[in-house]
Amino acid sequence: MGKKRWHSLKAQATLFFILGIVLLAVFSFALYAKSLIVTEEMRREAAAILTDAVQTNSINYYVGGCLEQVTDDALYQLGRQGGRLDFTNDQPWKDYYVLREGGNDTNISYAIKPNTRCDRVVSLEPPYYPVHDTAISDYTQQFKTLGDEQCKYVKDAGFVGMNTLLRLCYQYGENNRTSSAGQTFACDPLYTIRTENNMQSRLQDHISAQMQECVDFSVFTDILGHNITVSDDEVDTTIIYAKDAVIAVATYPFTVKVRGRRVKVEKDFTYTSPVKLHDLYAFLIDVLSQESQRPDYNLERAYKATATWALYHDDWNVTFLHPLCGASEPMTCPDNPDDDDYASYDYVMRVEDMDVRINNESYIFQVAIDNRRPVLDYYHTGKDYYYDLMTTYNQTVILSPQGYDPDDTSISYWYEGWKETEDATFDFSCFDDGGDAESCVEREMDVHPQNWSNSSLYKSTGREAQLANLARDDTGGHNVTVYISDESGLLDWQVINILIFDLPVAMANGTNNIPDIDDRHASVEDPYVLDATASITSKILDQPLSWYDWGATADSGELFHVTFTSDNTENPASVMIPYEVDEDDGLWRPVTFYNYTDGEVQPNDITRRHFTINSPLNLGGTDVTLTLHVSPGSPHETTWSEPSFLKVTMHQCLPVRDTGHKPYPYFTENAQRSYAFDHPCCGNETEDWGTILTDNPCYTIIEYGRPAAFTDQDWFGTPPITPPNIDKTYFVDGNYITEYEFNNSFDLQNDVFKRTYTRYCDGNRGNTCTGRVEEVYERVADCSDELQGKQQYRCEGPSSLVFSETPLSCIDYDYDVRCSFEYSLGDIQTKTCDPTWRCATLLTNTYDPAAADDGDHLCQGGCMNGDCTYAVNCACSTDCGAECVPQTPPEAIYDDSEDRCLTRCNAFDCGYQLRQVCPDFCILSSSKASGSHPYANCDTYTLGDARRYCHSSPTCTSDKGCRLQEVDEMRYNHCDVCDENGYTPGDYCPAPGTVQDGTCYFGDRACTGSSCNLVYEPFLSRDCTAGEMFEGRLTCTAEGVQCCVHNNHICFATYSTP
Repeated sequence: MGKKRWHSLKAQATLFFILGIVLLAVFSFALYAKSLIVTEEMRREAAAILTDAVQTNSINYYVGGCLEQVTDDALYQLGRQGGRLDFTNDQPWKDYYVLREGGNDTNISYAIKPNTRCDRVVSLEPPYYPVHDTAISDYTQQFKTLGDEQCKYVKDAGFVGMNTLLRLCYQYGENNRTSSAGQTFACDPLYTIRTENNMQSRLQDHISAQMQECVDFSVFTDILGHNITVSDDEVDTTIIYAKDAVIAVATYPFTVKVRGRRVKVEKDFTYTSPVKLHDLYAFLIDVLSQESQRPDYNLERAYKATATWALYHDDWNVTFLHPLCGASEPMTCPDNPDDDDYASYDYVMRVEDMDVRINNESYIFQVAIDNRRPVLDYYHTGKDYYYDLMTTYNQTVILSPQGYDPDDTSISYWYEGWKETEDATFDFSCFDDGGDAESCVEREMDVHPQNWSNSSLYKSTGREAQLANLARDDTGGHNVTVYISDESGLLDWQVINILIFDLPVAMANGTNNIPDIDDRHASVEDPYVLDATASITSKILDQPLSWYDWGATADSGELFHVTFTSDNTENPASVMIPYEVDEDDGLWRPVTFYNYTDGEVQPNDITRRHFTINSPLNLGGTDVTLTLHVSPGSPHETTWSEPSFLKVTMHQCLPVRDTGHKPYPYFTENAQRSYAFDHPCCGNETEDWGTILTDNPCYTIIEYGRPAAFTDQDWFGTPPITPPNIDKTYFVDGNYITEYEFNNSFDLQNDVFKRTYTRYCDGNRGNTCTGRVEEVYERVADCSDELQGKQQYRCEGPSSLVFSETPLSCIDYDYDVRCSFEYSLGDIQTKTCDPTWRCATLLTNTYDPAAADDGDHLCQGGCMNGDCTYAVNCACSTDCGAECVPQTPPEAIYDDSEDRCLTRCNAFDCGYQLRQVCPDFCILSSSKASGSHPYANCDTYTLGDARRYCHSSPTCTSDKGCRLQEVDEMRYNHCDVCDENGYTPGDYCPAPGTVQDGTCYFGDRACTGSSCNLVYEPFLSRDCTAGEMFEGRLTCTAEGVQCCVHNNHICFATYSTP
């Protein structure tokens, strides 16, 4: 019980303790808040008291006056000393330049000094000053490529100096945060630095220090009493750059006694100076950055071209002070402790703002610029890594060095080395023995030829120099040193490596590719090969030739000028002209000499673009000079050979006479080159050699045939070129006939005509035959048209039904070969010349279409020896008097259907069965049961009715003999079989040479069983030889299919089936 009471009392005590702490905290916060409120009220009260006291007792005017004077003095000094206020007298030549003017010395900060910040890029000593082996035009890229943080290409670093002008702004200064004046702007990052080594910080420190000297608040003690006190040493100055002013704010800490307590209050005193320090700085940093970066920048002439000058220059005056040692007042050179003569050429750039006056003077901001070395621009005329200049021994060498003085003083040039202070001779035998361009040069050090300095070019320019007409002994590698010096004597130089080499040798040749015409003749329409393959390259360079420069000139001027290289031509050493650029790969290729246009070639499409003559060609030809220069090419673009000349005579055409080839467009074996063969339209006589002919015969074809053989035969060439007009004439026995008569007259259909096709020159070209056409048809063989008696078709005609380029004659048509003229044409189906059935004598095969019927055979007429007198398709006939002798059984066959016997007619053994009535005695039957017949043997089959029927399935009937129940027709020209098995149909087996249903049958005619031994093949769809074209008519003969395979109507092969 006592223990539990003890724990309860302990908990109560803890609770009371915590509650006390909370109440104490609340009370303390209330007291603190009240003190803050009282303090702020007292501060405002103190500030009001201080303001009233300052304004009432002229303190503001007093402090403001000091601030104005101190600020103006600081800005005045800052401008005069190049942005600095705190020079020391220790080693002044390192920090500032002393300008003595009017008896007064002014220390001026250097704004540009040699660039020691970036030794990775900038060299301070020749010959690599300022950038090693780099042209001025490439400086910027060099900085970007090799630069790092210390070498950045910005406004404070360059190749010929570094900009040492102090930065204008402090990164944490008032311009980069809100200003109480409300006129501020943020500084450009290029004008800003994060350290306190800047004009803004220096001005603030300097003005604060000077205000301590100027302001003495003790003089106001009696006025202010003991209630207001201030410390003179605790002033704080703020500099703010406004657009057209510098604002200085001096802040003092005052202590004011209020209600018995001392309250600290700060008071600002402000002065606005009209100095446009920001604008002046922007202008200077702009021009000085270019002055430090560009050796060729002329500060005195170029400053007005800057963008900042255009903005601020209205009231400015810029001058440059160039004092010289020993000059009289007001400006003389400083006495520099290091006895640096070059410092005498340092100079000052002064910018004077005529609109702003400080201390009764126009405001001046001036900077010093250190005297720097002149810059000799890197001299390198080729792409060779080692040699700066390469040329040949017969050339004139010109050296054109270019130097710049960053300080814009005059520059002197001079030369040392080869051809100036020494000479040399090249040993060619050494080179032939394996030496090189350097080791084979024998130098002469004891001579001073002074060729460079004595050259007229050097004497006139004082800079450039030349060596004219270098000798062969000057070959090899040489060194020439070019020096430049500015007025102070500072130097820069470069050792120029020169290679003098032997020239390549050009050998100009050409060919027209026509064996019988001299290559010195060419034409405006034929290709010509420019051949430079015999040219040789330079021994010293040992580079293959790759550039071939061709030119052509005539009295009328330049015809063409083109350079062929391995980059634009497949074989630049040998080029056929005319040429054109291939759209697919950009290479120059020979022009195709015929161009298709919508499937046809027009004569004017054949290109004639080269050798363009600006005036009419002379009748005897125009003289043209071809000029060739050769070079190894890049990197030696200027290493051209001496010219090689080729004289050619240019004609309108070249009279190629090639009887083995036809002219264009008739040479079908190679249409692409047909222009290069026969040129019949180009004159070949003395008076017209090389001249295009007009209306001269240029192509002739003579062919023979019947009138219809010439149908649809047009000779326009391959590719076809339609003539402007075609004239046709027709003659029979010297008499003119019409085209209608020629094509439709019956009397002329089987006659032989000679066709003469002639094409003429059109006068436009000499290497084509594309003019008008003339065709003459004249009969040369009159084949017989006689039809005797009832003869219907002719037995005479031309020896070939298709045209031929060899003469044709009239020949007799025989039944077994050509049958008849009309049958050979395919106009009729019968082979006969007289299809009428007539009685004829088979013994002599005599058929007379004009005579009376005579003979015991029924026949048709066929051609023989030109007449229709040959009996064909004959059969013995009782109608023609043939006698049939009945025969006795068992040869007699009884035909029950007609109740008669069939007997054989023996007249001349025709080979045909005729129906004859059998006598009654021919059937005697004695044993009907067995079917035997003593008088008539009942065969199993037999042929009856002129061998046209097969009788089979014999049945013995009554007493009249055998009856053959099955009767099948035996077909003509078939291998039908009639045997003990009855009727079997066989193959079609006509006479050899027969065409039936588009099939030709030929060979030895015989039947083996039901099979025909003839050979047959399709007649209309067969090619004579695979891959060959053929024209003309196919003929089916006993030997097979015959066709005339021809080209240009020359029959050169006859093919038949096996």
